[in-house]
Amino acid sequence: MKKLKSLVASSALLVSTISSMNANDIDTAFNITGASNYLVRGITQTNDKAALFLEGTLLYNGFFTGAWTSNIEFEGLDGNREIDLYAGYSKEIFGFETTLTYTKFLYPDSKDIANLDETEIKVVYPIDKFSLGGKYIFGVYVENDGEKLDYYEGFASYDFDILKLNGSAGSFEDIGDNFEISVSKVFDLQKGSLKLELLYNEFYSDNSSSEDQDNLYAKITYSF
Repeated sequence: MKKLKSLVASSALLVSTISSMNANDIDTAFNITGASNYLVRGITQTNDKAALFLEGTLLYNGFFTGAWTSNIEFEGLDGNREIDLYAGYSKEIFGFETTLTYTKFLYPDSKDIANLDETEIKVVYPIDKFSLGGKYIFGVYVENDGEKLDYYEGFASYDFDILKLNGSAGSFEDIGDNFEISVSKVFDLQKGSLKLELLYNEFYSDNSSSEDQDNLYAKITYSF
Protein backbone atom coordinates (compact mmCIF):
# COMPACT_ATOMS: atom_id res chain seq x y z
CA MET A 1 0.00 0.00 0.00
CA LYS A 2 2.87 2.36 0.85
CA LYS A 3 4.49 1.59 -2.52
CA LEU A 4 1.18 2.34 -4.27
CA LYS A 5 0.84 5.67 -2.45
CA SER A 6 4.45 6.52 -3.30
CA LEU A 7 3.86 5.69 -6.96
CA VAL A 8 0.70 7.81 -7.07
CA ALA A 9 2.49 10.73 -5.40
CA SER A 10 5.43 10.47 -7.81
CA SER A 11 3.08 10.32 -10.80
CA ALA A 12 1.17 13.36 -9.55
CA LEU A 13 4.43 15.28 -9.11
CA LEU A 14 5.56 14.34 -12.64
CA VAL A 15 2.22 15.43 -14.14
CA SER A 16 2.39 18.69 -12.16
CA THR A 17 5.93 19.35 -13.40
CA ILE A 18 5.02 18.68 -17.02
CA SER A 19 1.90 20.82 -16.74
CA SER A 20 3.91 23.74 -15.35
CA MET A 21 6.23 23.74 -18.37
CA ASN A 22 5.40 26.55 -20.77
CA ALA A 23 4.93 25.09 -24.23
CA ASN A 24 6.35 28.30 -25.70
CA ASP A 25 9.68 27.55 -23.98
CA ILE A 26 9.99 24.14 -25.65
CA ASP A 27 11.82 24.13 -28.97
CA THR A 28 13.02 21.53 -31.44
CA ALA A 29 15.91 21.44 -33.89
CA PHE A 30 16.56 19.01 -36.73
CA ASN A 31 19.65 18.64 -38.91
CA ILE A 32 20.32 16.62 -42.04
CA THR A 33 23.97 16.55 -43.13
CA GLY A 34 25.66 15.05 -46.15
CA ALA A 35 29.45 14.70 -45.83
CA SER A 36 32.16 13.37 -48.12
CA ASN A 37 33.85 11.84 -45.03
CA TYR A 38 33.05 11.34 -41.34
CA LEU A 39 35.91 12.19 -38.99
CA VAL A 40 36.13 11.93 -35.21
CA ARG A 41 39.15 13.66 -33.68
CA GLY A 42 40.94 13.42 -37.01
CA ILE A 43 40.20 9.73 -37.66
CA THR A 44 37.85 8.62 -40.42
CA GLN A 45 34.84 6.59 -39.28
CA THR A 46 33.71 5.66 -42.79
CA ASN A 47 36.96 4.43 -44.36
CA ASP A 48 37.17 7.78 -46.22
CA LYS A 49 33.71 7.32 -47.74
CA ALA A 50 30.63 9.57 -47.68
CA ALA A 51 28.26 9.77 -44.72
CA LEU A 52 24.73 10.90 -43.95
CA PHE A 53 24.05 12.40 -40.50
CA LEU A 54 20.55 12.76 -39.02
CA GLU A 55 19.92 14.63 -35.76
CA GLY A 56 16.97 15.74 -33.67
CA THR A 57 17.11 17.82 -30.47
CA LEU A 58 14.55 18.93 -27.88
CA LEU A 59 15.41 22.15 -25.98
CA TYR A 60 13.88 23.68 -22.84
CA ASN A 61 15.28 26.63 -20.86
CA GLY A 62 18.93 25.69 -21.42
CA PHE A 63 18.37 21.94 -21.11
CA PHE A 64 18.55 19.76 -24.20
CA THR A 65 18.34 16.12 -25.19
CA GLY A 66 18.52 14.43 -28.55
CA ALA A 67 19.77 11.72 -30.86
CA TRP A 68 22.25 11.66 -33.74
CA THR A 69 23.10 8.88 -36.18
CA SER A 70 25.45 8.12 -39.07
CA ASN A 71 26.62 5.27 -41.23
CA ILE A 72 30.12 3.99 -40.37
CA GLU A 73 32.70 1.65 -41.86
CA PHE A 74 35.92 0.36 -40.28
CA GLU A 75 38.27 -1.92 -42.15
CA GLY A 76 38.32 -5.37 -40.52
CA LEU A 77 35.45 -4.57 -38.12
CA ASP A 78 31.73 -5.29 -38.34
CA GLY A 79 29.00 -2.71 -37.82
CA ASN A 80 27.63 -0.04 -40.14
CA ARG A 81 25.63 2.25 -37.83
CA GLU A 82 26.46 4.65 -34.99
CA ILE A 83 23.74 6.11 -32.77
CA ASP A 84 24.50 8.83 -30.22
CA LEU A 85 22.07 9.71 -27.44
CA TYR A 86 22.85 12.89 -25.52
CA ALA A 87 21.56 15.25 -22.86
CA GLY A 88 22.96 18.37 -21.30
CA TYR A 89 22.64 21.94 -20.11
CA SER A 90 23.91 25.21 -21.56
CA LYS A 91 24.23 28.55 -19.75
CA GLU A 92 26.12 31.81 -20.11
CA ILE A 93 28.45 32.35 -17.14
CA PHE A 94 30.31 35.69 -16.92
CA GLY A 95 30.12 36.03 -20.70
CA PHE A 96 31.27 32.47 -21.36
CA GLU A 97 28.86 30.18 -23.21
CA THR A 98 29.22 27.03 -21.11
CA THR A 99 27.78 23.63 -22.05
CA LEU A 100 27.85 20.32 -20.22
CA THR A 101 26.87 17.24 -22.27
CA TYR A 102 26.61 13.53 -21.50
CA THR A 103 26.65 11.23 -24.55
CA LYS A 104 26.11 7.49 -25.07
CA PHE A 105 27.76 6.15 -28.24
CA LEU A 106 25.98 3.00 -29.42
CA TYR A 107 26.87 0.56 -32.21
CA PRO A 108 23.78 -1.67 -32.24
CA ASP A 109 24.77 -3.97 -35.10
CA SER A 110 28.41 -4.51 -34.07
CA LYS A 111 30.13 -7.12 -31.94
CA ASP A 112 33.59 -5.62 -32.53
CA ILE A 113 32.98 -1.97 -31.58
CA ALA A 114 32.43 -1.22 -27.90
CA ASN A 115 29.60 1.04 -26.74
CA LEU A 116 30.85 3.90 -24.57
CA ASP A 117 29.82 6.98 -22.58
CA GLU A 118 31.55 10.37 -22.43
CA THR A 119 31.04 13.69 -20.68
CA GLU A 120 31.98 16.95 -22.41
CA ILE A 121 32.55 20.40 -20.94
CA LYS A 122 32.69 23.14 -23.58
CA VAL A 123 33.34 26.85 -23.03
CA VAL A 124 33.10 29.53 -25.73
CA TYR A 125 33.86 33.24 -25.34
CA PRO A 126 32.46 35.39 -28.17
CA ILE A 127 33.97 38.82 -28.92
CA ASP A 128 31.92 40.45 -31.67
CA LYS A 129 32.72 38.40 -34.81
CA PHE A 130 35.54 36.48 -33.12
CA SER A 131 35.08 33.55 -30.76
CA LEU A 132 37.56 31.53 -28.76
CA GLY A 133 36.89 28.33 -26.86
CA GLY A 134 37.87 24.91 -25.70
CA LYS A 135 36.40 21.61 -24.64
CA TYR A 136 37.44 18.71 -22.46
CA ILE A 137 35.94 15.26 -22.92
CA PHE A 138 36.53 12.48 -20.42
CA GLY A 139 35.63 8.85 -20.78
CA VAL A 140 33.01 7.65 -18.30
CA TYR A 141 32.33 4.09 -19.41
CA VAL A 142 33.54 1.65 -22.04
CA GLU A 143 31.85 -1.70 -22.65
CA ASN A 144 33.70 -4.85 -21.57
CA ASP A 145 35.97 -2.85 -19.23
CA GLY A 146 37.65 -1.10 -22.14
CA GLU A 147 40.12 1.72 -21.66
CA LYS A 148 38.50 5.10 -20.94
CA LEU A 149 40.32 7.85 -22.85
CA ASP A 150 40.18 11.65 -22.55
CA TYR A 151 40.26 14.30 -25.27
CA TYR A 152 40.83 18.05 -25.17
CA GLU A 153 40.61 20.67 -27.88
CA GLY A 154 41.01 24.39 -28.40
CA PHE A 155 39.28 26.24 -31.21
CA ALA A 156 38.69 29.70 -32.64
CA SER A 157 36.64 31.29 -35.41
CA TYR A 158 36.15 34.63 -37.12
CA ASP A 159 33.15 35.66 -39.17
CA PHE A 160 34.14 37.70 -42.22
CA ASP A 161 30.47 37.95 -43.28
CA ILE A 162 31.35 36.53 -46.70
CA LEU A 163 32.41 33.34 -44.94
CA LYS A 164 33.48 32.10 -41.53
CA LEU A 165 37.01 30.87 -40.84
CA ASN A 166 37.41 28.14 -38.20
CA GLY A 167 40.44 26.43 -36.70
CA SER A 168 41.03 23.82 -34.00
CA ALA A 169 43.74 21.68 -32.42
CA GLY A 170 43.02 18.64 -30.27
CA SER A 171 44.75 15.76 -28.48
CA PHE A 172 43.26 12.28 -27.99
CA GLU A 173 44.88 10.45 -25.06
CA ASP A 174 47.28 7.68 -26.21
CA ILE A 175 45.84 7.91 -29.75
CA GLY A 176 47.14 11.07 -31.42
CA ASP A 177 46.76 14.77 -32.19
CA ASN A 178 44.75 16.51 -34.89
CA PHE A 179 44.62 19.96 -36.42
CA GLU A 180 41.77 21.29 -38.53
CA ILE A 181 41.01 24.43 -40.52
CA SER A 182 37.76 25.11 -42.33
CA VAL A 183 35.61 27.72 -44.01
CA SER A 184 31.84 27.78 -43.72
CA LYS A 185 28.87 29.81 -44.91
CA VAL A 186 25.26 29.79 -43.68
CA PHE A 187 22.38 30.71 -45.97
CA ASP A 188 19.02 31.58 -44.45
CA LEU A 189 16.10 29.91 -46.21
CA GLN A 190 12.37 30.52 -46.08
CA LYS A 191 12.22 27.63 -43.65
CA GLY A 192 15.45 26.78 -41.86
CA SER A 193 19.01 27.32 -43.05
CA LEU A 194 21.67 25.73 -45.22
CA LYS A 195 25.30 25.51 -44.10
CA LEU A 196 28.19 24.73 -46.46
CA GLU A 197 31.60 23.70 -45.10
CA LEU A 198 34.98 22.87 -46.59
CA LEU A 199 37.41 21.31 -44.08
CA TYR A 200 41.01 20.13 -44.00
CA ASN A 201 42.25 17.93 -41.14
CA GLU A 202 45.61 16.37 -40.27
CA PHE A 203 45.97 13.57 -37.72
CA TYR A 204 49.29 12.46 -36.19
CA SER A 205 49.24 9.06 -34.52
CA ASP A 206 50.86 8.33 -31.15
CA ASN A 207 50.88 4.56 -31.57
CA SER A 208 51.17 1.76 -34.11
CA SER A 209 47.46 0.85 -33.97
CA SER A 210 46.50 3.90 -36.05
CA GLU A 211 48.08 5.70 -38.98
CA ASP A 212 48.69 9.36 -39.76
CA GLN A 213 45.90 10.82 -41.87
CA ASP A 214 45.13 13.97 -43.80
CA ASN A 215 41.69 14.66 -45.19
CA LEU A 216 40.07 17.35 -47.28
CA TYR A 217 36.31 16.95 -47.06
CA ALA A 218 33.03 18.82 -47.37
CA LYS A 219 29.69 19.03 -45.56
CA ILE A 220 26.29 20.41 -46.37
CA THR A 221 23.73 20.74 -43.54
CA TYR A 222 20.06 21.62 -43.70
CA SER A 223 18.68 22.81 -40.33
CA PHE A 224 15.04 23.38 -39.51
